[in-house]
Amino acid sequence: MTTQRLRIVTGIVLLVCVISSIQGIARIVSAYWLPGTTWELQYYGDPQHLQAVLPHPRWSTPTLAFGRGTMTGTGGCNAMDGSFLAVGSALKLSFGRTFALCGSGAESHPGEIMGQEAHYLGLLYEVRTFTHDGNTLTLHTPDGILVFERSD
Repeated sequence: MTTQRLRIVTGIVLLVCVISSIQGIARIVSAYWLPGTTWELQYYGDPQHLQAVLPHPRWSTPTLAFGRGTMTGTGGCNAMDGSFLAVGSALKLSFGRTFALCGSGAESHPGEIMGQEAHYLGLLYEVRTFTHDGNTLTLHTPDGILVFERSD
C-alpha cells in the first residue's frame, strides 16, 4: 500500500509539473501576434485625462513597430530602436539608439511636438504591462498609459 501511495503522489507531482510548464509556455507565447505589427499612438497620459496626439503637417505620428524581439519607432520627430520581451501581460522595452531626425532650430522642431515627444518617450521608458483588444494596444506605466491603434 505504501508503494501504491508513493506512485500516486509521484504521478500527481508530475502532473502538476506538466500543467505548470504548459501554463508557463502559454504565458510566454501570449504575445505571439506582436512581432510584425506597427502601431500609431492615439492617446497618452493619465487614464482619467488622456491627451490626444497633436497632428502636425510636417512631422509623423509617434509610432512603435515590433519585430522578432526588436522594436523601432518614432516620437513624432526623432527615431529610436531597441528590443522587447513580452511574458504574459508583462512587457519590457529596452532602448538601443535614438536618432535625431528633426534637425536644429526652432522651425525644425516645434515646441508642442517636442513636448509631446518628451511625454511619450518618458512614458514609453516606464512601460510595465500591456493589454490588447483587436486593433488597440494599450501600454501601462506607473504614471499613465499609451493607447495605440494598429496601422499595418
